[in-house]
Amino acid sequence: MPEPNTTVRTAQPPLCPVHAPIAPKRCPHLAKYGSVALLAQSAPLYGVIGTPHRYMPDRSIQVMACDGVPVPYGHADMAWMVASQLVRTLRAFTVVNLDDL
Repeated sequence: MPEPNTTVRTAQPPLCPVHAPIAPKRCPHLAKYGSVALLAQSAPLYGVIGTPHRYMPDRSIQVMACDGVPVPYGHADMAWMVASQLVRTLRAFTVVNLDDL
């Protein structure tokens, strides 16, 4: 479990209290890896996960391998990134039990 002073970056979408308890039962990804609920007071945008591209000297565009590492907004690689997931930084959060929601 993450400690409250830990910086957590996530591409998982936020859930409302009504749907949070049923999400792990309906989502194969959450069911496979388990889940932790964090009640965050702050969740600013960080960057994206996606497929980087490179402009080549012959004027072609080369698709690069996606390593799954988030690229922060403002980074030079962002200009040639085709994003697939939005990443947020969770701050000032509390670990909560889904059954308590």
